[in-house]
Amino acid sequence: MSQINQMNSRLFQIFTLGCKVNQYESEEIRQALLDAGFSPIEKKTDTQKKVLSHDEKNTVEDSLPPADHSGEMDLATHAAHPEWIIVNTCAVTLESEAKSRKLIRQLIKRNQPKNMLVFGCSAENNTEQYAQIPGVTHVITGKEHGGNRVAAVLDAIGLNSDIRERSLKNGLRKFGERHRAYVKVQDGCKQFCSYCLIPHLRNELTSVPVNEVIDEIRSLLNHGYREIVLTGIHLGYYGINPRSRTQNLWTIEDRTRPRETNLTKLMECLAKMKMADGKDCPEFRLRLSSLEAHEAGDDLLQIMAENRERICPHLHLSMQSGSPAVHRRMNRPGTVEQYVERCEAAKKILDLPALTTDIIVGFPGETEKEFLETCDVVRKIGFSKIHIFPFSPRPGTPAEKMDGFIPGEEKHRRELYLAEIERETHAKFVESLNKRKKPSQFLIERFHPETASVTGTSEYYLHDEFPGTAEDVGKFLWR
Repeated sequence: MSQINQMNSRLFQIFTLGCKVNQYESEEIRQALLDAGFSPIEKKTDTQKKVLSHDEKNTVEDSLPPADHSGEMDLATHAAHPEWIIVNTCAVTLESEAKSRKLIRQLIKRNQPKNMLVFGCSAENNTEQYAQIPGVTHVITGKEHGGNRVAAVLDAIGLNSDIRERSLKNGLRKFGERHRAYVKVQDGCKQFCSYCLIPHLRNELTSVPVNEVIDEIRSLLNHGYREIVLTGIHLGYYGINPRSRTQNLWTIEDRTRPRETNLTKLMECLAKMKMADGKDCPEFRLRLSSLEAHEAGDDLLQIMAENRERICPHLHLSMQSGSPAVHRRMNRPGTVEQYVERCEAAKKILDLPALTTDIIVGFPGETEKEFLETCDVVRKIGFSKIHIFPFSPRPGTPAEKMDGFIPGEEKHRRELYLAEIERETHAKFVESLNKRKKPSQFLIERFHPETASVTGTSEYYLHDEFPGTAEDVGKFLWR
């Protein structure tokens, strides 16, 4: 074997499209491979930059953790035939699936890996389609492991079970160079919104036991992370079917365990947690990712209010539509009135929290009146940020067959109109914070030597830049 082939025989690279859970699972695989002696190719490639635009949400570019630059290699000279290229695919839209396939083809053409392994939601949805791409050697689903995709991927790569369990036992130790780390505590969804495929692809409900969540957060704190974002596919289901990350196969008995905890109890535990030696934790903060509004009950809000020094006053409550009729056609939980009531309760109990949301414009049959109802709810609640998505039909969902298709140009007009309202509500929220004249806690994430400034993210999920030094990175500053 030549010197180049010997080097490449243990090289791997992971590309991730999609949500925070996908990013977390890719990091689990990366950590296990590192523990098994594999070497990562960290350098971003021209392929990535061509496939996805710079400002797209949840992209490959954004989700690759640029950790450990000592491991960077020049792809052109050292990675002609890496042992493994792993692509974690997304199926949230048709566009994301198309980008997954395009990325895979370009990586195969450019790098000619010995093994091209594809997994993730799109691989679950279109297993045969990926298997037919020339150069793809493995298409992995979680079905063989009761939904445990990470275990399935590591088994396919051939990792020794002892190494896998040792690596996954205490969760992630690192999450790239960021000072904010995701911790996946839940998987699976049973909501079945009429536009969404994810409950069909991630329908196995599982929760990480509290002790494992605590161990993982301690590990991340020891490695310098200062913001922990709890995430899941449907975070409000936390507590159902507790299963260790190290479990290889999930059994019938696992599915029938009683629910002994929930998200509120978990947050209460984490708000009071200490390090393993009983000492106080380094200063850090917790943030919740997306919740359904009805899951933000008064008990959870009260825990957040009582522990404001540790839990960010920020809730991402997915709305999708503020029109009662569209809300029903979407098969969303609860009612619009209940959604508004939960937002008002959060404002009262948390005292000016940041409220963010997701909204789909141009859902089948959405009239101008129904769209304006959504706009009215947005103004009433005063979101600080909105992720706006034009409706994209997903084959196999009820919404795909609904009447009343909205033309693309009209969806775009509504998107721009709603974005203008978002700018107004964002500005009003910032103005309200400024009037309080209380400093915000910014986690400093980047230093800019050319301007002697730093950028950071506040507990309200607001981003800002101000004078600072390289020593400020990874610390909290009050501004």
